[in-house]
Amino acid sequence: MMMVLAAGWLCVGAATAQTAANLAIVAGDGQVICQLCTNGVPVFYQPMVVEATDVNGNPVYGVTVNWTIASGTGVFQQSSSNTYSVQTDVNGLASATLSLYNPQSGSPLFSVAQTSITASTGNLSVTFYQSQALLDLFSTTGYTQLPVSAIALNNSLIQGVTFSGQVGTTAQTPIKIAVLDQSQSPVANVAVFLVDAETTSGAPTISCQGTPGAGANVVITDSTGTATCYPVYGGTPGTGVFWVDVGGAESTTTANFPSSEYYTFPLAPYNPSTGIGSGYTYTVTPGTPGSTSVVSGNSQSASPGQTLAQPLVAQVVNASGQALAGVQVNWTVSPANAAALTATTTTGTNGQTTNIVTLTSLASGTVTVTASASGTSTNAVFGITVVPLVTITGFQIVSGNNQSTVVNTAFAQPLVVQVATSNGVASGIAVQFQVQSGPVTLSSTSAVTNSSGQAQVTAQAGTSPGSAIVLASVSSAGGGSSQTFNLTVVPQGPSITAANFYNGADQQPNSLSPCGLGQLIAGSLGVSNVQPSYPGLPAAQSNVVITFNGITAPVLSIGNNPQGQQFVLFQVPCQLTPASAVPVTVSIAGSSTSVNLNVTPAAPGVFHTVMSDGVARAVLVRPDGSFVSLSNPARRGETEVAYVTGLGPTSPSVNTTALPVPLGTPSAVMGTVIPGMNGAGLPLVYAQLSEDLPGVYIVAFQIPESETQGNNIPFSIGIIPVGSSTAYYSAPTTVPVE
Repeated sequence: MMMVLAAGWLCVGAATAQTAANLAIVAGDGQVICQLCTNGVPVFYQPMVVEATDVNGNPVYGVTVNWTIASGTGVFQQSSSNTYSVQTDVNGLASATLSLYNPQSGSPLFSVAQTSITASTGNLSVTFYQSQALLDLFSTTGYTQLPVSAIALNNSLIQGVTFSGQVGTTAQTPIKIAVLDQSQSPVANVAVFLVDAETTSGAPTISCQGTPGAGANVVITDSTGTATCYPVYGGTPGTGVFWVDVGGAESTTTANFPSSEYYTFPLAPYNPSTGIGSGYTYTVTPGTPGSTSVVSGNSQSASPGQTLAQPLVAQVVNASGQALAGVQVNWTVSPANAAALTATTTTGTNGQTTNIVTLTSLASGTVTVTASASGTSTNAVFGITVVPLVTITGFQIVSGNNQSTVVNTAFAQPLVVQVATSNGVASGIAVQFQVQSGPVTLSSTSAVTNSSGQAQVTAQAGTSPGSAIVLASVSSAGGGSSQTFNLTVVPQGPSITAANFYNGADQQPNSLSPCGLGQLIAGSLGVSNVQPSYPGLPAAQSNVVITFNGITAPVLSIGNNPQGQQFVLFQVPCQLTPASAVPVTVSIAGSSTSVNLNVTPAAPGVFHTVMSDGVARAVLVRPDGSFVSLSNPARRGETEVAYVTGLGPTSPSVNTTALPVPLGTPSAVMGTVIPGMNGAGLPLVYAQLSEDLPGVYIVAFQIPESETQGNNIPFSIGIIPVGSSTAYYSAPTTVPVE
């Protein structure tokens, strides 16, 4: 019996999907592949990647992106067909890979064949172009005559020419590249970008100002085969070497262009000794500083002789607000003998530079540190409060420990510590707060105790879940003290609405009642430890908690249904008062979502099972104890038993998950039960709770001798609760009758 019911519970509806406001190309557009490089085996282009975002530009998870080959040849590697669908990941990204299985000969010779691919979601779409350079299969030129060539239209790409620009600036004169096939016809929709020979951090960089919709740093050839690249200079000042890449995929291109790299055609002077292009020289010069500003580290407190918990960070930008690398920054202290630091530092690629400050024993009151760069209109000014050393006699946590919150949200309680001193005055004491591990940030790394001797900071959860440790410490003339805060960041709550709740027997939406069974169904609930169990047995190590108005609903089973959805079977608490807006909270792995559900006094649902013809019908038991099936139909004149949920209160009553006691004592349904077949009521024999299945009722009824025969006779169960005139009905089903 349990197995039949468990099978019936798996008939579920579809889950809702999210939508995106924007869809943009991230990478992979405009690739060109050499046909002979296929060498008779399937060849895969680099992945095409799109990003789905909401109206605020935030990535949207779980959006279905449909990929279609609109024209040309090839199939998707993931589906081996010309269509493919995939959902976006947590970063809003979705990708697909085009593959070629059959080489094409050129017609005309040395031409280019192009495939267009559409990625779409809702009413949003973008188009990728992937090209195959066609060769004459009978040509004797082999690899020496590539079918695609690229020339510099403005003649600026000649060996010995040095490109130059300030850090953070974009050149006014573009590099123009014409992409042609061997017949000198232009090739449109081909990617062009600059590849830097130096890939380590702290080096000069050069890249193209990207074309909107083409991906970062990539420009696409127009209808004349021309790509217009405005060089953008960055990194740190210095000299570097670059190539112009035509037809490559930027994320996978290497600086050395090995012979096996057939996704790219590097345009650069050829060096016979290395077999690769020698590249073009460029120089990045320091930018002209416009201002120096504070990034972090201001308004800290410390005692004489202490090092500030947080380094001072300043940033230098030009007049347009672009960060400048390689700029010397001078640091001064006032009073000059109050602190020690590095006199001169240099900005990095983000225009920022740091300095560690240690107060001297002479420091008192307020100390000012100024960071300035030559020619800047404003300087970065940091204020430090010097707190006199006292003897700490007590240091303890007041509140904020052992909290949890969802990713990207603030913890509800501030982190508060209490300081006590030997002189009884604990105000004005500097307390340092430091994140030792975990995905959290603090409002400040230091705080000064108030008149009550308490200091506090607030904590913010990061973008990923996990445990975090925050160390609070205070220094004293007689030694320091510390306390540890343990915090937990949990995942975003599951995407659940009222539409995800169904009757536990017939999957009728919005059909729940006290003591009855219900199901939570969604495409992906993020449930781990999925271990389906038989009805009446708790799911092993379930990490799902469902509460109705604060009352926990027992989880009876967790699993995956044939439609690929996850379900959670539960019993609505028997003590719950029916209402039109009952607050329900679903917690999965500590992450919660709340909805309001309509819980009615009764919500009948008939359990059903799939019979030999693939049709789901009601579960009925004949007088001999056998189950009704197509080969064993219900008989006219017989008394049959149906298994139902949601028939409301019984007498005597039972508690949630409980069974009637003592065994053999009927617990009768108090409302008026109405079995019906083929549009007419049936004589009711009895309606009572099952003796071995919590939340399940058994309804016995007699089939009239005059009933119609057939495999699909309509059947349902209705009930009018005590004190009500409203009848509630199960979803329609059928039974075979002979």
